[in-house]
Amino acid sequence: MGLTVFSLLDFISLFFLFCLEVYCDSSQFSVNFLEFPPALSPLASATFVFEVLEGQHGDICRNCSIKCKLDDQISSDCEARKASYTDLHDGRHLFEVCINGSQGAGCASYNWTVDTVHPTAYVTAATSFTNALNVTVNISFSEPCIGGGGFGCLSVNACNLLVYGAGQVIPSTLKILHPDLIFSLVVGLSSNVHYGRIIVVMDKNFCTDSAGNPFMRSANSSFFVHFDRQRPTVRLTTTSNMRTREHSVPVLIKFAKPIFGFNHSAVSISGGHLQSFREISWSKYAVEVHATDKIVSVHVPENITADVAGNRNLASNTLQVRHYSVPLVSSVVSTFATTVFAVTSSASGLLTVSTASLQSIGALSGLSSLTSDPAKNLFRIACHIQVFALSRWLAVTIPVEYYEFARGLQWTIPYLRLPWESGHVQPVIVDSNPTAITSSVILENHKGIYKSVQSPDGNLDMSASINGLPLAPMEYRSYFEGQNMKPEADDILDQQNSDGWREFNRNIFWLSVIGGSLILLHAIVLCILRLRKRSSEKQGSYGALIFPRFEIFLIVLALPCICQASAAVIKGGTTSGVIVGILLLGVESFLLLALLLFLSAGITIGKLLQYKEVHQEGQKFHWYQEIVRVTLGPGKRGQWTWKNQPNSIYPTMLGPLFEDLRGPPKYMLSQISGGNPSKQGDRIIASDDETEDAEAPFIQKLFGILRIYYIFLETAKRFVLGIVVGAYSLDVSSRTPALTLLCITSFQLFFLLLKKPFIKKKVQLVEILTIGSEVGIFSTCLVLSEKEFSSGDETKIGIFMLSLFLIGFSAQMINEWYALYRQTLRLSPTNSFLSGLRSACVGLLLILIPWNLLKNLDNVFPLNQSGGEEKEISVTFGDRDRSSGSKSSGTPDKPWMRQLRELAKASFSKEDGSASKDPSTSQTQRSTSKDPSTSQTHTTSHQTQRSGFWSGKRSGSSSVSSSSDYKARRSKSLYRDLEAIFSSK
Repeated sequence: MGLTVFSLLDFISLFFLFCLEVYCDSSQFSVNFLEFPPALSPLASATFVFEVLEGQHGDICRNCSIKCKLDDQISSDCEARKASYTDLHDGRHLFEVCINGSQGAGCASYNWTVDTVHPTAYVTAATSFTNALNVTVNISFSEPCIGGGGFGCLSVNACNLLVYGAGQVIPSTLKILHPDLIFSLVVGLSSNVHYGRIIVVMDKNFCTDSAGNPFMRSANSSFFVHFDRQRPTVRLTTTSNMRTREHSVPVLIKFAKPIFGFNHSAVSISGGHLQSFREISWSKYAVEVHATDKIVSVHVPENITADVAGNRNLASNTLQVRHYSVPLVSSVVSTFATTVFAVTSSASGLLTVSTASLQSIGALSGLSSLTSDPAKNLFRIACHIQVFALSRWLAVTIPVEYYEFARGLQWTIPYLRLPWESGHVQPVIVDSNPTAITSSVILENHKGIYKSVQSPDGNLDMSASINGLPLAPMEYRSYFEGQNMKPEADDILDQQNSDGWREFNRNIFWLSVIGGSLILLHAIVLCILRLRKRSSEKQGSYGALIFPRFEIFLIVLALPCICQASAAVIKGGTTSGVIVGILLLGVESFLLLALLLFLSAGITIGKLLQYKEVHQEGQKFHWYQEIVRVTLGPGKRGQWTWKNQPNSIYPTMLGPLFEDLRGPPKYMLSQISGGNPSKQGDRIIASDDETEDAEAPFIQKLFGILRIYYIFLETAKRFVLGIVVGAYSLDVSSRTPALTLLCITSFQLFFLLLKKPFIKKKVQLVEILTIGSEVGIFSTCLVLSEKEFSSGDETKIGIFMLSLFLIGFSAQMINEWYALYRQTLRLSPTNSFLSGLRSACVGLLLILIPWNLLKNLDNVFPLNQSGGEEKEISVTFGDRDRSSGSKSSGTPDKPWMRQLRELAKASFSKEDGSASKDPSTSQTQRSTSKDPSTSQTHTTSHQTQRSGFWSGKRSGSSSVSSSSDYKARRSKSLYRDLEAIFSSK
């Protein structure tokens, strides 16, 4: 430690020591110190070298016993007349030399002081945050540091106090508050810079203390002064999107900087009253306003509070929230859609299970396609509802009527409150004497933690030293919300700062619960059917319940939900959220790529599937029929088959990806009578010529193959919809989501009208109405993002958007119920709806009834009695027979069915290619429409003579084979192909 004042005895001791001789108590001995430390030493070590003299003549003592001792330590021999010591502590020390010889005994001593501490200085200021033009800095030295001239400040460039940043010292303001120890100096701050910081720090090695230790900076030898002359701004936000149906309106008051003195009395409210007030942090406050009028206004006036630099706040924006009640039309439409969909889903599910139950015991052999149409229609409806439910997150202020309606449909996403979530955030009730700051605040810097205590009058004592970063709106958190503190969530009410995990948890949780339950139910039904099938002698299929047909539907339905959740957590910015979101989007992208590869390689190139279709030659249509053909397509009978496996179950398993779409154009020209098909009964005319396989022209194939990619376009649209909604769901206003989806959906509608991808015209019509309604919704959202409307106009727009939904939804439901009606008729052997309904009920009971109790099953289903092939065929084509107009007969073999057999036999039974006598039925026509989408494919039979889809080779009617076995096989193959096509209608 350093010394400041020396006593008179110390100076006397120093005088004798400098004489270099110290005499013992006895005049017979004397000690002469040859080497010794200075009286005030900066070293922690000391070395003594001395000689011992005796007698009056000062002869060197040869026989003396010499002992050395340091302070209170044990004496040691010093015969060598030398002693060294290290690691000495700071302070005074005493070295003694004691002599014991023939002339007597005596001791000599030496005192000195060790001071190894470097002088330093502490730099402080009146405040570390200011909006003034200058600040006074205090410099306090730990000890006098006068060696080398001491502290001084002669000019800006010759001053021992350095300033870095937008400021400089004012030398004329130097004051000596305590000689050699305490000084003060004013530092001027630049008036050209609105906010920033300066660093005030001591110079290096400009002085030394009395021991010679040079000046050294310490952690407190510098000080950060933050200056800010910007007035703090404040912004009001709400989660209600400027409208709410709740009487309680949550409002977030967010200052750009930490402020002091703000409380509930500073909030100006009209149209309601303050219900609660909660401090989230030093810059954020949650307010709950109870609405009493239709319009609630919240405002924070200016100059009602100040930040840490002393600037008064600017006025906030005026937040106006319109309070409304849920429109009746919204509740009616959403409830209607939900109820109708639930009833339809139940009916379709029961009918599907019933049909599969009958098929599993062989009661409806050959009717695996019965359960296809209702199921795929139902999931298409669910996908359509999803689009409308997701549209409420398109960063557009949509009308209340449509907004509440879309909220009622969010169960299709699914986006529902989690069971463990609280109903609403409950802020703290307003206290009678609230404070804007806590009783004590811990402020953190890079070297230590300092405590700032609130004074009784409510002002914060800022006397403690604070180091940190430049003052900026987002940089205050490094002081007031340090890493060792865990304040409450900043965005309890501010969803703009959401990390996306709430959306992710809601979507994924309910998707897992609902999807897992449906898959489990599917597995249970399949297990029941499989167990019952083992005990049955009859073997059948499971129809639409075959695995994984139902799971494919669920994956398609879950696609936008997963994409929305992934995009939300990625936008949240957390490390875990980004990783999870990217992984899920990667899986979804892989599934989308797999679908593209399946359509390209499996169908377009023809590696897995081939499409068969009946083309009726020589038909004449009325003008209105031509309009329908141009708009909705030819509506030909079509059938998908697995390549080289006509009876494969794979088309049923993977059917949701292609079964209702028309395949790539390939021709098989058949002789089928023209005229009005409703009057002719789809009669097939026997021909003496062989049926001809043909290829479509290259241009027609090039455009025709695009039809199968409609499912990819629809899936990609839903993929983009989920990503866009998740990425922009927290934005206040943006036209990007609506514009992106409008472009994709408009292209989908154009593709639908141009390519006419669906096999059935009624499905084509329903899809046009559905996609058209979606285009209308996205167009309206785009208009709403660019233009403001009055309250009355918004109501009209909301009603218009609801009407668009009802158009598409009604068309889909009518088509679905018609499909259910047709399927029920197919279950009836007597063409009676009640009979088919009874069969469906029996099918459901079969799941619960053991097989040994079903002895009278043949009485219920006479179609499966062992009556030969004719009875089975009559049931398979029962509805086709009834459409032919034949009312008579108890024979199961209807007229068009007989003609089908005649065609199959006659086409290849002629020897040497003999011609038919009737030229009207023997001529093979090859007509191709100019429109590649309407000049649809002719039935492709066995493609064994073609090398691939892109081959231009034709196997015409001139193909000759002398083998009757080959012709018989061709006849049977044609019969099976036509039978499968007509049975799938």
